[in-house]
Amino acid sequence: MTLTVTVPRDHLREDVPVRLEVDGRPVLVVLVAGAVAAYEDRCRHRDTSLVDGLVRDCVVTCPGHFWRYDLRTGERVDASGE
Repeated sequence: MTLTVTVPRDHLREDVPVRLEVDGRPVLVVLVAGAVAAYEDRCRHRDTSLVDGLVRDCVVTCPGHFWRYDLRTGERVDASGE
């Protein structure tokens, strides 16, 4: 399913995530490398919100258990066979 959400660009700062509710779902939105990225605001490990996680080099790190996700693809970048 594809959703379109409008966020004024001046509400976004480089590498600083914000959380939105879209159809009742939490979504992390962040400006990375000049492009807007959106990702489900939850870590797959324990459903921890990612909005307070560190964003660097298009990757968000979960503040709870440090799992890392590429904001361009949604894939975990530090997976060790999971």
